[in-house]
Amino acid sequence: MGVRTLFFTWQNLHRRYPPPFAWMERYVLRHADAAIAGNQEAAEVLRAKGYTGPIAVIPQFGVDPELFRPRERGLVGTDPRMERNTDEKNNVLKKSSVFPSVRGCPPDGLQDPVRPFTVGYVGRLVPEKGVHLLLEAVAGLEGEWQVRLLGEGPMQQALQAQARRLGIAERVRFDPPRPSCHVPDYLNELDVLVLPSCTRPNWKEQFGRVLVEAMACGVPVVGSTCGEIPNVIGDAGLIFPEEDVPALRERLQRLQRDPQLRRRFAAAGRQRVLERFTQARIAAETVAVYRQLAVSRQPSASSGQSSASGGQRSASSGQRSASGGQRSASSGQRSANSSQPSPISDPLADER
Repeated sequence: MGVRTLFFTWQNLHRRYPPPFAWMERYVLRHADAAIAGNQEAAEVLRAKGYTGPIAVIPQFGVDPELFRPRERGLVGTDPRMERNTDEKNNVLKKSSVFPSVRGCPPDGLQDPVRPFTVGYVGRLVPEKGVHLLLEAVAGLEGEWQVRLLGEGPMQQALQAQARRLGIAERVRFDPPRPSCHVPDYLNELDVLVLPSCTRPNWKEQFGRVLVEAMACGVPVVGSTCGEIPNVIGDAGLIFPEEDVPALRERLQRLQRDPQLRRRFAAAGRQRVLERFTQARIAAETVAVYRQLAVSRQPSASSGQSSASGGQRSASSGQRSASGGQRSASSGQRSANSSQPSPISDPLADER
């Protein structure tokens, strides 16, 4: 029928499935014309499993930069001084942009007298999220600080008991889940957002949506090396080796002691989100894949037959040669054997 097909995957672990699921997966990998992977490791898994078609790495989580944005600390709702503080066309911060009293960073560089340095976490309270490691790390911080944990899960009681054992229970606050529309206000009450995830045999971080939400709010972020976290943060925050408590503590100490560093990461994080992780950006990149697929004259990576010549496939402009069990190839068409993700065009490249 000539209908092009593509699929999406977050799967960043090389899993082996039993029949009939393995047969289904094999069929998709052989016949799909394109793929969208939610993270870089998912693209690598597809290659390891033999998929040779084009792959676009596009996370399917974007943020609304008007909802998730820096606000005056202590205020609920939009800070009017941050209104229209971005160049709508180019998605960049205007030169006049400021982050008024970035959390814990008053303009004079002194520690905010209203409250102590605030470390936050937003997410499920489960072992693989590493919240227990965060509590160990903050227990060694000096000066005034507090921790706020937004979420719930099976580890909550164990984490509360751990805080008591460490003698920091009075500094750790467990906040119940709240509607997503209230999360921006919560994030704006933090000095730093930490995602200390830990790889498990059956799980690793596939994206870390709360990271881009915090970055969009101008909140510095610290993340572990688990899964996609380093690729999300880039150079707009701090990374530490997963499950390395002293390394996490050192990153937090740096941010606690250096208001200028917090300001720099606040601006860099917001800028990175505007360039890569807004809903408009994700939508535009996804549409570009569909459009390229629709206009492409490249046959499916596997049209149901394979070439007997050198293990490669080739395609003519719509006709197959029956001689010698080989297919002819027109000079203007591309081979479907690709070992790298396809250089799918970036619809906003000229606007960066």
